[in-house]
Amino acid sequence: MDCGEEGDMKIQLKEYLVRSERFLASVRDLASIGATAGGGVHRLALSPDDIRARKQMVEWMEEAGLTVSVDDMGNLYGLRPGRNPGPPILFGSHVDTVPFGGRFDGAYGVLAGLEVMRVLHEHGVETEHPLGLAIFTNEEGARFQPAMMGSSVAVGKWPVEEAYAVRDQEGIAFGDALQASGFLGERRNRISRPLCYVELHIEQGPVLEAAGKTIGIVQGIVAQSWHEVVLEGEANHAGTTPPSRRRDPLVAAARWIAYVHEMAESSEGALLVTCGRIAAEPGAVNVIPRKVAFTVDLRSADEVRLRKAEEQMFAWGDDLCRRAGVEKAVRRLHWAPYTPFASGIRELIRESCLRRGYTFLEMPSGAGHDAQHLAGVCETGMIFVPSREGKSHCEEEFSADGDLVKGAQVLLDTVLGLDRTR
Repeated sequence: MDCGEEGDMKIQLKEYLVRSERFLASVRDLASIGATAGGGVHRLALSPDDIRARKQMVEWMEEAGLTVSVDDMGNLYGLRPGRNPGPPILFGSHVDTVPFGGRFDGAYGVLAGLEVMRVLHEHGVETEHPLGLAIFTNEEGARFQPAMMGSSVAVGKWPVEEAYAVRDQEGIAFGDALQASGFLGERRNRISRPLCYVELHIEQGPVLEAAGKTIGIVQGIVAQSWHEVVLEGEANHAGTTPPSRRRDPLVAAARWIAYVHEMAESSEGALLVTCGRIAAEPGAVNVIPRKVAFTVDLRSADEVRLRKAEEQMFAWGDDLCRRAGVEKAVRRLHWAPYTPFASGIRELIRESCLRRGYTFLEMPSGAGHDAQHLAGVCETGMIFVPSREGKSHCEEEFSADGDLVKGAQVLLDTVLGLDRTR
């Protein structure tokens, strides 16, 4: 790049600025759909509030001059043509939430992407490549498991027929819920191979805030392993069954959970463990449980370490079950390898931060995102902004307005940089 080109690039990056008041108003407006009394959002995938949020996004995308299409997973795409035909530069996230979640998880990236489209539309900018704003279905996996269903089907990692057959806790099939939502589109509308993909997101952790940095340049997403463990023993009377005669699956489950957390503590931060769900049957105060089911979520940036942790956990669990006299059944819910992000996109994000004077930190993501599926089919990158006290997936989730605006500006700069260099 010669000096003239560098000067032109500086002008281009500074010429187009996000309109902070408009952008933040949209953040507030979308958060009002499914708003909770505690200041969060409860908007499960394909619920009435999720459907309302989707309709609002369609309205806003069309007002920004985008052509909206829907694929066979309900993924929404707002498309803007470029001078040259071909696959679009794609960016976006999701608008579904966990139960009683926050206002920013997913929705922030979608609304920042909308602001990018609004800025380009009002300035009449003609890009070289088509641009696409993506809203992926059921990213959270809170209602239908696994997580990131929409993006995984879109890129061909999971058959759509299997996704349709998944049922929520009330027995409703995903395919039936999608049909009833009015957002069942056509397979031909999938954007399975975009030119590249960028996702802006809140960090959902404490690292940026603790480091005093504004922007996170995400190096990759950690490897993840989810399992459901079901232990079966024997139900019996709580007052008449001596310890030597008990086959108590809840005691065994408690020991299992304690053990995996000890594994994490001894790893000095290299392994994270969460047991987020547990249920006992029959669930009476005075009855030794017959069956206990619980989940184990293991994560590590070191995929080899994660595999060894799985092996260690199950070997220890086998011995535990023999000693406790309980039967074990294990079902894998989710597996994702370590996902590195494209160095070229990371460099464009870094370039934007330097030009804007934003502080930044290169870091991994401990949370899963749709970007990890897109990374298998195209150049992919992620941008983080700080989360106050690292809180997310809760009503207390918060990111400062100034950080939200700066992240949106970096997304705009990065999209323009990709259009210029790809």
